[in-house]
Amino acid sequence: DATWEFASRVLSGDEVDELAGLWARALRALAEHVRSDTTPGFTPSDFPLTAVSQDDVDNWLREYPSMTDVWPLTALQSGLLFHTIYDRDGDDGYIVQAALTFAGQVDGERMRRAAQALIDRHDSLRTAFVESADGPRQIVLRDTEVDWDESSLTDVDQQPAALRRLAAAAAAPFDPARPPLVRFHLVRTGVDMFQLLVTNHHLVLDGWSMPLLIHELLALYTSDCDTAEFAPPRSYREYLQWLQSQDRDAATAAWREMLAGIDSPTRVTSGPDRTVTQAGEVGLNLDARTTAAILELGRSHGVTANTALQVAWALLVAVLTGRSDVVFGNT
Repeated sequence: DATWEFASRVLSGDEVDELAGLWARALRALAEHVRSDTTPGFTPSDFPLTAVSQDDVDNWLREYPSMTDVWPLTALQSGLLFHTIYDRDGDDGYIVQAALTFAGQVDGERMRRAAQALIDRHDSLRTAFVESADGPRQIVLRDTEVDWDESSLTDVDQQPAALRRLAAAAAAPFDPARPPLVRFHLVRTGVDMFQLLVTNHHLVLDGWSMPLLIHELLALYTSDCDTAEFAPPRSYREYLQWLQSQDRDAATAAWREMLAGIDSPTRVTSGPDRTVTQAGEVGLNLDARTTAAILELGRSHGVTANTALQVAWALLVAVLTGRSDVVFGNT
């Protein structure tokens, strides 16, 4: 209900009736716009987490009609995106693959529906990474179709080699601007044996998240996408919002103090710098006793096993370089 009061010696009742009618029409137009399924119109004020221009918004809407939000990137995501775009000809070290082995029958179509439901539930799996005049941005999409494939290797000679080739093909580079940056490939390897390859870019998924994602995928498969018993998904936007409330100047000052006196990278070789790197891999299996000792060391200090390994690496680099102060990166 709206009550209009006006100066009757300045305006007539008919004029105010007309004004009220126009106001009601504007309200109805806004309500119809919100309810409509047509492409929405956005302005920069609709995206408070990051700076965008109207030209960017209009261009993104043409490219991504189902755009619902625009996010900034974290510092880590910015670095990952830079390496992915810069080193197009090299190996992208931030593509990760997990293989799940199933004994028994797997309904491929049902698993595909579960994977699609997973994409639908989590907005961070429906983001495109694009450039703008103010730096890279994440474009959140309402609709993104799952990247799904199926194969059978039951009649293939030298199956292990064929499976390795298939896994390598499934780990092909992603285009950051074309979500989802996660793909699924179900492979039948026997009469009642299957392997599900889950490949993702580190931009949208990390090692801590992978067990949660796999658990939810299998739960969606079991329930055939009935999410009645599922907790509502949390949005990655909440973390980005929290991050913006932190004191960046204090963090910068703390790191400057920590890194005071470091005047150059710590080099373990005197070889020339290379603009494109080819990744190699060397496997090492630790015996059970050593593994148990590393895990116990972490537990006794309240840190992860990874931290213990990083400390060991730091000590080794210190010995190799003869320096007591070393700096190195890790993923």
